Amino acid sequence: MLDLSGISYKFKTWSEFKRVPNKLNSKEAFARQFEHFIEAIKTGKTTSIDNEDGLETQRIINNIYVAAQS
Repeated sequence: MLDLSGISYKFKTWSEFKRVPNKLNSKEAFARQFEHFIEAIKTGKTTSIDNEDGLETQRIINNIYVAAQS
């Protein structure tokens, strides 16, 4: 499970979870994303995540919605 505080995932067994807390709060994380994007525009460097990554994410999300309805 992913939330604003961090991520929890199954660890070793189905009942054992591992929790990894976020190092930044949501405002700090958004600010870093925004700074990274502005820096990419200023310098012409590519961002860490490109358009293809975003498109693939949207395809996956769409497939989840389709599967949930069937």
